[in-house]
Amino acid sequence: MKCVIASIAPRAPVIDLVHDLPAHNIRAGMVALEAAIPYLPKRAVVVAVVDPGVGTERRAIAGAVDDFRFIGPDNGLLSRALVRAQTVVELTESKYFLSQVSSTFHGRDIFAPVAAHVSKGLALDKLGPKIDSLRTITLREPARIRGVITGEVLHIDRYGNALTNIPAPWTTQGQKLTVAGQQLEVRRTYGDVAIGVAVAVPSSSGTLEIALRDGDAARSLGISRGDPVEVRS
Repeated sequence: MKCVIASIAPRAPVIDLVHDLPAHNIRAGMVALEAAIPYLPKRAVVVAVVDPGVGTERRAIAGAVDDFRFIGPDNGLLSRALVRAQTVVELTESKYFLSQVSSTFHGRDIFAPVAAHVSKGLALDKLGPKIDSLRTITLREPARIRGVITGEVLHIDRYGNALTNIPAPWTTQGQKLTVAGQQLEVRRTYGDVAIGVAVAVPSSSGTLEIALRDGDAARSLGISRGDPVEVRS
């Protein structure tokens, strides 16, 4: 993909956002992309590819949100990134693809060349017809009811940290978090507990993160994506 981009737009810098997502996990990609959006440089063109339906009838799309452009499969991966989209189009104009398009690698053959052309100023309306609906992935929203905060584990990173959808500002130090039948404390940093102790801390994306000091929380505590999380005093 980088070679294709460089052959079309050699001056375009390419920044890797993430490559360690679990294979085929569209939801994990959606969450990781949403977390990265506040840090994108101006006029960024983002190619997102978690695409187990590659080669099928699923659409290839591109969307505009403010001065950002997002390109990828219409399988829910871009649904949160494009929630405020001004324009979304289906990619049908094949002259902006590679000359040979495989049925297994649209990241290289469609998304990368389209992104390169867009980075050079190509307008989205040149890529195909406008569409009004996208495939979406629904996430359970966090809630606060009578002093009890509930949410779920959205993603587990390569360190074994479990990222939840509970906003960290909703919580205070010393509260108790329950996940996978186990209870731990909400603290400020990993270093607030001893090595080998589980803890909940504010993550870099502003939500609550479940970690094990110098260890793998998901493996040690038996946490999986989608597990319910509860916080109370």
